[in-house]
Amino acid sequence: MVLGAPVMVGAGLIGLGVGHKTGPAGAADTQIENQCPWGDFAPILKQLEGSGGASPIVLGFFHRGPEIMYRTGTRVVGTPYHRNASGIRDTHLILTTDAPDDARGIAQRRGVDYLAFCRNAPESHYSWTLTKNGLYRRLYDGRAPDWLHELDLPESLGSKFLLFKIMRPLHNWKFE
Repeated sequence: MVLGAPVMVGAGLIGLGVGHKTGPAGAADTQIENQCPWGDFAPILKQLEGSGGASPIVLGFFHRGPEIMYRTGTRVVGTPYHRNASGIRDTHLILTTDAPDDARGIAQRRGVDYLAFCRNAPESHYSWTLTKNGLYRRLYDGRAPDWLHELDLPESLGSKFLLFKIMRPLHNWKFE
């Protein structure tokens, strides 16, 4: 029993589907794919350019990290694997912090180039409800901080996905 408690607390904290209605067996996967057609969104992500010519780093809900990597070859911050605890933590902090400058600092430290989200992903519920003024909620409401630029998406995808580019300073001054 002692071991079960932290797992349940952790599952509720990071949103592993606790309380999510899935319907009949298999219906949840079909429903998510209809709401979040990553296969249709992947060609757009494949066109993104990273900093310094490298493959871009995309931050999204950490449950989608493996799918984004598989479909696009881009790098991601969060994945739902126990050896990526810092990626899970940083993704959670970026999306739920009430301080946009804190989110920016974590994203810069991680080298994040883009933020990409499905508007109706089951994970969005947790980022939405944990704070009234967190970064994900601001993005969803159209209140992006000035360091994020929303990219235009085709009409068929714009109602399902959010895609933002992190704006970098024009000059990277380095003094030696």
